[in-house]
Amino acid sequence: MEVGHVGLYVTDFDRMLEFYQRIFGFAITDEARNDKRSIVFLTADPTSHHQLVLVTGRPESEQHLMNQLSFRL
Repeated sequence: MEVGHVGLYVTDFDRMLEFYQRIFGFAITDEARNDKRSIVFLTADPTSHHQLVLVTGRPESEQHLMNQLSFRL
């Protein structure tokens, strides 16, 4: 798998974290959680500190946002 670096603001932090670990095999390299914000750094490449960053803070809205991530497997 090839991933450069992607950062995503998410609404359901734990669900997204579990998805990327279970489906893509990402491992946590760093994580910080507090009452205001949670952030986690993940990688599938042991030589890279992180390829994917998940952060809380995506606003709940009725607006439909288009996001696309492409992976080469």
